Amino acid sequence: MKVNISIYIISLIMCTNISYAASLRVSPAMINCQNIQYGITYDIYKETGVRFTIYNDDLENKTWQLAIYPPSERGQSTKDYMDILSDTWCRLDKTTVTVKPNSFEHVYLYIQFPEELPNTTQYHKWM
Repeated sequence: MKVNISIYIISLIMCTNISYAASLRVSPAMINCQNIQYGITYDIYKETGVRFTIYNDDLENKTWQLAIYPPSERGQSTKDYMDILSDTWCRLDKTTVTVKPNSFEHVYLYIQFPEELPNTTQYHKWM
């Protein structure tokens, strides 16, 4: 069984100062993956050459906490792509990133669906 998924990387900014968020850019903000097989671990950079780049456009070091969310949690969906159904299916090589002023850092994504999904409508509606 192969599936198509959509994944967002979202920065959780632990600061009340809105200008702190203004210095952050993430590219790409979303990745659509096709033909993901169950039980196989995918290094998205090795498979596709795509990695997340976190940019800091500010004049001082910035540290962000990173997390992965399904697009539906952000009010968006992509036709013919399913949301990740568990945050354990995707991981980043780091969940905290510190970026120097006017610089960037790369973050790598890994995907592994379990070999068997629970027998529920939630999981099987995409098959």
